[in-house]
Amino acid sequence: MNRNSVAKFDSTGFGLRSNPVASLLLAFFFSALIEAQGNGLPDRSAIVEAMKKAALFFEHELSVEGGYASSWDEATGRGFSEHRDGYAVISIQPHGTTTVGLAMLRAFVETGEALFLDGAEGAVSALVESQLASGGWEADFVFEPDFIEGRFLRRDLENGEKKAEKQRDVSSLDDDKTTSALRLLLEFVHTEGVPENESAERALTFGMNSLLGNQYQNGGWPQRFSAPFPSGGPVFAASLPKAWPRQWPNESYGSYVTLNDGNLENVMELLLRAEILTGESRYREAATRLGDFLLLAQLPAPQRGWAQQYN
Repeated sequence: MNRNSVAKFDSTGFGLRSNPVASLLLAFFFSALIEAQGNGLPDRSAIVEAMKKAALFFEHELSVEGGYASSWDEATGRGFSEHRDGYAVISIQPHGTTTVGLAMLRAFVETGEALFLDGAEGAVSALVESQLASGGWEADFVFEPDFIEGRFLRRDLENGEKKAEKQRDVSSLDDDKTTSALRLLLEFVHTEGVPENESAERALTFGMNSLLGNQYQNGGWPQRFSAPFPSGGPVFAASLPKAWPRQWPNESYGSYVTLNDGNLENVMELLLRAEILTGESRYREAATRLGDFLLLAQLPAPQRGWAQQYN
């Protein structure tokens, strides 16, 4: 990995995504500002101490194996993701583990405080442990034996194990799941002052190789994937049917190229950021092919927009 590039946290890191952790840190900031300075200018040390209080609360009270749920029950401490809840659940998709990890990493960059680096390392460790054999992540992960045994993980593959019939290993780009995890790993590995972390680097390399391996010939990506798609296949512009179906087809759309929920926007941002930090031309080449797909996907007149999904 190229560790000479210092992470600059643009929109691919923090810029465009709402962040409840940042909101909490901001609340502590205002408390510190009022307490320490009244109506005057903020004192940096008071702000940093307030941020530390927030980080300690997250790391000591809310963390599960370094990861985080999306929300918690105040009375019981039970964590929630979009699809499940429990005391051992973490959410991969924002606003969970990846959101907290990026906020902690940003705090470390701005302050140099080891506490924030510890928080970022914890989130990265949770991603390493929950990475699927297909290279990406699901919406969430549960650190309990039954759940873990039901997943075919990267570590299982590297240990030479074979996927069991009922094990799941389908990675998802929906709702910024896999892309946000790779974004955190990418920023973590290339941030100045972060010690070399072989596990994080291996997870990042495996995940990015898998992402590139699942790009369609036309430049798009499926919503979900479990194995690299074969090269070749048709490449043609989008078209509208002559007659619209009168009945919902109820088809599985995991293999469809999906623009919905910003899926391809997230992929594009990740690819361009990876090219900046690594200098590897393969990321810009993949981004260019994705741009080509977006041109192909524009619908013909009179509806010159784009659809949510393409089969």
